[in-house]
Amino acid sequence: MHEPAPGHCLVAVEHVGLCGTDLGFYTGTSSYLHTGRKSYPFVLGHEWSGEVVLTGEGVTGLREGDRVSGHNFRRCGSCAVCAAGGTFHCPYRTEMGVVGEEPGAASEYLSVPAETVHRIPDGVGNRAAALLEPCSASVHALRRLAVSGADSVAILGAGTLGLAAAQLAVSRGASVTVLDPNPRLASLAAELGTDRVADPDEVRSGNYDVVVEASGASEAVRQAIRLCGQNARLAQLGTPHGPVDAVPVDEAVGKNLVTHNVLSGADHWPRLLEEVASGNLRLEPMVDREFSFHEADKAFERLNDSGRDRPKVLLNIR
Repeated sequence: MHEPAPGHCLVAVEHVGLCGTDLGFYTGTSSYLHTGRKSYPFVLGHEWSGEVVLTGEGVTGLREGDRVSGHNFRRCGSCAVCAAGGTFHCPYRTEMGVVGEEPGAASEYLSVPAETVHRIPDGVGNRAAALLEPCSASVHALRRLAVSGADSVAILGAGTLGLAAAQLAVSRGASVTVLDPNPRLASLAAELGTDRVADPDEVRSGNYDVVVEASGASEAVRQAIRLCGQNARLAQLGTPHGPVDAVPVDEAVGKNLVTHNVLSGADHWPRLLEEVASGNLRLEPMVDREFSFHEADKAFERLNDSGRDRPKVLLNIR
């Protein structure tokens, strides 16, 4: 265990959440690998929770024993965008465990910049807290979309991103439909308060005010536009693994859509923590199973099982 650098804190990692990006690294199918943005060997993991064990020089507001989680964006600090205060839009940013050389969270200890770390709210367990990072992107999407009680909302995908977006939309009084081919995940969406769940094949078009594509699947990207009504707002929250062919852009133009492409939610953590503390966003119900660090192979097998009941698979590092 080493003394953290100035401005950093050392965290004893407890849980790491696994997502599709991690699965792509595990199987070797990730576009990051194919484009040269990432190469083996490296430590993965960008969704995490843990406990502060040491703080470096200049760190204030955090102390030993604090339960914490944080975002994975790292700015360069020297470009024009950073100088103008655009921390989360830095074109030279790295992402811990994803892009760049900084090791990820799947290790016993993790040294992180204190400015990226947030205390976990009371009443939120460390298991659930490992879901904060992905859910921050859903908070970002809902804020961009300005969802209200007057809106009918369709969400494609009942993974972590989609279920978080659904809960947030429900909390704003919107009428929410979740579409997912897995009936078990669709059932979970109903449990979390959505008005309607359906198989995407049963709903090929629609007249929704707001559509959130939360799966990244190519067909869902295309279908999202078809679900939109005139003047609708669309958020691309899921990340496709590469270019998507035959996207009906002509229909998007004809419907006069407002489209938001949502990158992370690194600058939305204060609002995220408010949503969790208020009960608008329930994290624990989205946890499927937890595996020990030595069972990582089984964890990835479970993550790759499209028939699981709940979306999030965790590694317990301790």
